[in-house]
Amino acid sequence: TNRAELIRSSGLVRQVDDTEPWDYVRGPFPRAWVIEGTEDFDFEGLESKVNCDLRLIVQIAYQFNSADSQQTLYRLGRSYIARLEQAWMADFMCSGLAKVSLPVGNSIGYAGDNDKPIGIVTTEWAVRYLRNNMDPFKQ
Repeated sequence: TNRAELIRSSGLVRQVDDTEPWDYVRGPFPRAWVIEGTEDFDFEGLESKVNCDLRLIVQIAYQFNSADSQQTLYRLGRSYIARLEQAWMADFMCSGLAKVSLPVGNSIGYAGDNDKPIGIVTTEWAVRYLRNNMDPFKQ
């Protein structure tokens, strides 16, 4: 997707995948996933155009030191969230394809074991775009 390429080119992570993450503990790290969520349509008041709201979920898995796990987990997680938001907002209109895209929420979690802990940042974005009602591939 366009967002996967934006994240890939930002240098934020080493690998970006467009599929659901099945195994968080497999590198290379940091690693990101861009997942399309639900899409809602608003036909109200528009004859030939449709407002579409697409949810995009970005997850980043990263390794951290288990010696001071909670502090490192959240410090690194917040750093990834900030850098992801910075990269995303540099092109918040998705190269002109969207009217706007905004962060909806984020969370920081944990996977793996104590020997090889993996932090997981999950961010959700709302992307609003206008689509031609007669041809979904046109704006």
